Amino acid sequence: MKKDLHQSLMDSAYDKWKQNKDWNNDQFFNHLDYLERVAVVLGNLNYQVGNGGFSQWEGNGYKETHSSFLLSLKNEMEKEYPKYTKLYKGLEITEKAIEYLNSNPIDDIDDYDEDEYNNETDIIEKELDKLNSSYYELCVFDWDKDKDEKDGIEHEMGEFLEEIAHQSK
Repeated sequence: MKKDLHQSLMDSAYDKWKQNKDWNNDQFFNHLDYLERVAVVLGNLNYQVGNGGFSQWEGNGYKETHSSFLLSLKNEMEKEYPKYTKLYKGLEITEKAIEYLNSNPIDDIDDYDEDEYNNETDIIEKELDKLNSSYYELCVFDWDKDKDEKDGIEHEMGEFLEEIAHQSK
């Protein structure tokens, strides 16, 4: 089976980190070239949100480390790459999730009051579930027998990476 460009770029990026185990997330990210950065942020976004939603993506630190890059990528796509409509829509949904999470930080909830904590986190999770559902509509999962793989955001991510790789040559 041929490995796609997206996975190859992610593998290459994480191989760099394996060779430099003392790097933190920021150092890792700063040592990647542009194409690797795009592959890593899109791959991590899709894997994390697809697996556990935006709360997992945030909980694993990706909101903190990837938000500004994703938002600038969204702006670049709007101007330079309008044909990737699903990918752009996914980044719009991500922007809404970032804004929501920034204005409703779980860290600010009083966890000494268990009832308040549970109520507040339930409210946050319900709102995030709406954004998760919107993102999932863009995806093609293994169990989606009625969808063609080419209909999903993952396919557009790969095509987008192929295009910017070709342009950088």
